[in-house]
Amino acid sequence: MSRILVVEDDDSTRNLIARILQRLGYATTEAANGQAALDLLAHDSHYDLVISDVRMAPMDGLILLGEVKNHYPAIPVLMTSVHGRPEWINSAMTSGANGFLLKPFIKDQLAEAVESILAPINP
Repeated sequence: MSRILVVEDDDSTRNLIARILQRLGYATTEAANGQAALDLLAHDSHYDLVISDVRMAPMDGLILLGEVKNHYPAIPVLMTSVHGRPEWINSAMTSGANGFLLKPFIKDQLAEAVESILAPINP
C-alpha cells in the first residue's frame, strides 16, 4: 500500500483529500503546513508521495518542495492550489514538482494525478 503525506493548511480540504485517498486504497498522513510535513519526514521518510498546497504559513509549499527535493529526492511531490498563477505552476515544475493540480478538483482528477505519479513506482 502506497503511503501519501497530505500537506494542506485548510483542515476540511486536507481531511477531504485524505479521505478520498484512503477510499482509493492509499495510507495517508496529514500535516497542516510545510514545517509540520518536514518534521514528519525527519522521523519517517518512507512516503511514496507528498501532496502539498502552494500557499501555507509559516512555510509555503514551494519551500517545502525545495526541501523535499534536497533531502528526500526520491519522493515525488504533487502540488495543489486554488490559484492557477502561471508563475507558481512554472516555479513548482522547474523546482521538481511531479505535477500540479488546480483546486477545486474532483475525485477522478486527484486519482488520475496520483496514479500517474505512482505508476512508475508501483508497476
